Order: sequence, then structure tokens, then C-alpha cells
Amino acid sequence: MSRVDPGTPGAVSGCMDLRNRPRRPHPQHRWKRGTDTGAPVARPSAPGSPPSSPRPLPPSVARVAGRTRLSAELLAALLDVQERTRASLDDIELADALADRLLARHRDRLRLAASP
Repeated sequence: MSRVDPGTPGAVSGCMDLRNRPRRPHPQHRWKRGTDTGAPVARPSAPGSPPSSPRPLPPSVARVAGRTRLSAELLAALLDVQERTRASLDDIELADALADRLLARHRDRLRLAASP
């Protein structure tokens, strides 16, 4: 940690205290400003909309991504209803099980609607 030199008030000697160091963005995270390289600015997608990508995801990856998004939404709703700010492992597992069950029911309804 840092050490204050007794000879000079406020002078710091030794190693720098990293807790008070200002944050600088990592060079890879330039989505806020695209003017450095002249590349197009990457904008985060709107909540609830699929991420923009040049090619569609494979079906298995899309299913996992959809389930993950639904599970996160259910967890947020669960915490909101219970007026809590922290989730337990049981909360996460419950949200994941609910997402799995909801998607299975949705698949079943689609299958029944498609059959004559």
C-alpha cells in the first residue's frame, strides 16, 4: 500500500495506492468513440432486441442465448417483486428452471399449433 513520508506533508512514497487511481478505458473498448481509428462506431443493442451481427447464430446457440436472457429477466423480476438487491444461488437456480419450463411450454404450444 502507500506510505506517507513523515518529512513532507501529503507526500507519498513507496508503491501507488491503486484504489484511488482514475479508471481509463481499455484500448479494445472503443465503442464509445470510433474517431480514433476511423472505424464505424459499435453501438450496444437496445434492451429486448437481438444483438446485431453480420450472420445469424446457429439454432443451438440462439436457444441458449434466449434462455439466458429469459433467465436474467426472470431473476430481475423475482428480485424486484421481493424488493431485494442481491440474488442467492437458489434465486438463480429458480430463475433458470422457470426459464427452462416456460420455453418448453412455448415449444409445446408451437408444436400443437403446427399439427393438424
